[in-house]
Amino acid sequence: MAFHRGGQRLRRDRIIRDQLRNGNLYWRVVALTAKDLKKGGLLVKELEVLNSVKN
Repeated sequence: MAFHRGGQRLRRDRIIRDQLRNGNLYWRVVALTAKDLKKGGLLVKELEVLNSVKN
């Protein structure tokens, strides 16, 4: 997990996320914002539902 407001590290992490999404092994990358984190337990339930969905 990383927290960025912009700049070089944000760009680096975007590149890493894209490489994970498009690589040989499938990764489900979920980018969360501060707004998402405010959801608390609801966010956990949303992620559990997302995790239960098969591709």
